[in-house]
Amino acid sequence: MSKKEYLRAMAESERLMDEGLIPWVWAKNLNDQYERLAVAPQIMEELGLTPGQTINSILLDAIADRSLEILGAKLDDMRQRLEDQLLTDDFDFRTMLGEDNAGND
Repeated sequence: MSKKEYLRAMAESERLMDEGLIPWVWAKNLNDQYERLAVAPQIMEELGLTPGQTINSILLDAIADRSLEILGAKLDDMRQRLEDQLLTDDFDFRTMLGEDNAGND
């Protein structure tokens, strides 16, 4: 992702938080200033957080830990689906790579 794409995605997430479509909390950044932190709805519910709530470093660590757990589970699922796909007899690597000539020798 280029820097421009990253900044555009960040701007979009800020707009979505403004519109109430992405839940967020107030968390201190490295400069000891509060800023909004987008939080997955699942994590908000699990930790009993409400949108706009101010959190401490313990809750910030819990949000980070849970986010990494969710990401790890999704990556494991993706890896397993890929392995399952690779084990099929009719798997064609060219389709995985997105080559236009898949199946055309």
